[in-house]
Amino acid sequence: MGFTFRVNMGPLLLAVCGACATRQHDSVVERSSGEGSASKAPPAANQVTLPQVEPPRSGSVHIENVAPGRFVLDATAEVNIAMAASLERRSADGEWTPEPYELRDTCAAAAGGASGCRVLRPGAPFSPLSWNGTPCGPCCAEQEPTPIEPGMYRLMLSACDEPGDRWQGPSVEMPGATDAVERWRAIAHVQKASLFELGASRTENEKGHDDHHIVGYPIRAGSEVVLSTSLVAALSEWLRDSAGFSAAVMRRCISGKRFGFRLERDVPRLGAERPEIAVELNCRSIVVANQEGSQRIQSYSYFDYSQQALLAILQQAMPGAALTGRQR
Repeated sequence: MGFTFRVNMGPLLLAVCGACATRQHDSVVERSSGEGSASKAPPAANQVTLPQVEPPRSGSVHIENVAPGRFVLDATAEVNIAMAASLERRSADGEWTPEPYELRDTCAAAAGGASGCRVLRPGAPFSPLSWNGTPCGPCCAEQEPTPIEPGMYRLMLSACDEPGDRWQGPSVEMPGATDAVERWRAIAHVQKASLFELGASRTENEKGHDDHHIVGYPIRAGSEVVLSTSLVAALSEWLRDSAGFSAAVMRRCISGKRFGFRLERDVPRLGAERPEIAVELNCRSIVVANQEGSQRIQSYSYFDYSQQALLAILQQAMPGAALTGRQR
């Protein structure tokens, strides 16, 4: 036998507060809004819609051109970059063509023969060995002058864990030979330049350096002359004259007077560097030694076609110095 109970809900509904009724009305409007809402099932009462959150992005890498082919890398957050980078050269039609460049801080071969990755951290800048247009760069067994494609270049980096993350540096002009790269690099951002008279023979390892030698040649005591701003500009113009130098093989000749330049610059986040240049006037030879951390990269060439420009600098800086005759 069944029983039926009937309850009159009218009085109970009338007791519901107006604010509650308003919230119920708003909820119904919200659920029913939208095209075709009448045919859609309402969401569950406890369903919560969360805002879309973008995945975290890797940190930004800052690339600074210290000198042609030499860079300082820094990051705003920890970033894992691929050691296999590239120098891109801009062609006449504006396209960028990559040249291989490995980020390394030593000439020693990478363990296992793999270049791998390197972690950049904020406040810990990394300056890889320079690029001079050749695959081995400053680590080549022989530093003979080698032709390269001149023009505008830029460094391109990529992330190890996110191949789509890439960073490009500002463009920099490169000359047409490796010895010219070293001359341009020596004079880049120089803040002080001094000229010295040098002795005839090397008395110190040319790959080392101290206050008493320029590229291994002894400095004559009391001969230092600090170059004026105008003479530093003239020295820069002479060193950057791509048509003023010859990459001929080593020649036999009687040595003449020798002079040396010590250049000083402060590299942001790395510290002071002192490139050195030794010139010999009779054979017209020039030796450039660029400092990269504890390493010194040397290049050799001849100023056959720009001797007068160098002599003008020497005569203005040292009016009483003898520029002819054999070195003693």
